[in-house]
Amino acid sequence: MKQIIETERLILRNFHLSDAQAMFDHWASDDEATKFLTWQPHQSVDTVIEHLEAILNQDQANGYFHWAIVEKSSNQLIGRIDIIDCNEAIKMKEIGYVLGKKWWHMGYMSEALNAVIAFLFTKTDTNRIEATHDEENRFSGAVMSKAGMLFEGVHQDRSRNNRGIVNQVMYGITKKQYLLRDIIG
Repeated sequence: MKQIIETERLILRNFHLSDAQAMFDHWASDDEATKFLTWQPHQSVDTVIEHLEAILNQDQANGYFHWAIVEKSSNQLIGRIDIIDCNEAIKMKEIGYVLGKKWWHMGYMSEALNAVIAFLFTKTDTNRIEATHDEENRFSGAVMSKAGMLFEGVHQDRSRNNRGIVNQVMYGITKKQYLLRDIIG
C-alpha cells in the first residue's frame, strides 16, 4: 500500500531498493547519526539492501509503515520515519526516526513527525502514538515536543542502544489530545 505524505518542504514516501546508496551515505553508516539508535551502523550498501528488502515485504495493512523522507528542494533522501511497534488491542503505534546529520537542526524531523501524527490520527484507527528517546538525546525530545507530543516520564535503565544501557524518555499523544490541541490551538 502506498502512503505518500507531503508537507511544505518534504515528501514522505515508500522506500525503494534504489534508495540503498543514499541511505548508506546519509545516515545508515554514520556513527554519529546512529549513536542513540538500537541498531549498529551498516558496514556496506549490501546490508542496507537486505534491510530494505525486509521492510518492503512488511505488511502495512498490519499497521507498520516505513517512510523515506525526501527533501523537496533537492529531491534527496535525507532520513526515515517508521512505525516500529503496534499494539492493535489499544490502537497504539510507536514511532522511530533518523535523519542524516547534514539536515539536523533545520526542523525537518519535527515537520515529518507532525505530518505522520496527523496521518495516523486522521487516516487510520490509531488512538495513541508514542515515541521514546535516550535521555542524553535532548534534540529528539525537542522534536517530539514540537510535534505536539507530551512528556510522560523517564524510565531508568529501560533501553539499550549503541551507547549501552540508557534511561528512556517517553512521549505520547492520544487522538483526543490531538483533536483538543487543534481546537484550542
